[in-house]
Amino acid sequence: MLKILFFVVCWLSQACLAVEAIAARLVVENASIRSMPPGQTVTAAYLTITNLNSIPCTLHAASSQIAERVEFHRHSHSNGMMQMRKVDSLVIPSGSQLVFRSGGLHLMLFGVDLAQEAKSNPIELVLDTRECGRVVTEAPLQALRRLPSAGSMQ
Repeated sequence: MLKILFFVVCWLSQACLAVEAIAARLVVENASIRSMPPGQTVTAAYLTITNLNSIPCTLHAASSQIAERVEFHRHSHSNGMMQMRKVDSLVIPSGSQLVFRSGGLHLMLFGVDLAQEAKSNPIELVLDTRECGRVVTEAPLQALRRLPSAGSMQ
């Protein structure tokens, strides 16, 4: 019985190590979260994910300690109108990159806790995949750009 238990524990630990090794081969770069104007509780996050694995990785969930929920969204143009739609999952083929950027694919953070936001910079983002495990990264807050006031324009 002890031998069987030892075998099961050893097998499970090897499986866990394999998942961690796969997740380590998803590389996140240039992560940032857009700062929000006062009173807002929704913002966007941008990043680039590179899949260095030999298998495709399907992103199916994201989360952050400052948001009630995080969703994948995509901007598109249809009949002259800009539309933003939720995307349930995204596949990153082996050897490919997925770019989350303004005006395209991006993360939407809903129910952002402003008190938590102020304490947490950079902010942790968690990305979950079906085949390649979990990836945790940090994203600094990106300050909003101020537009010049009407009186200061020449």
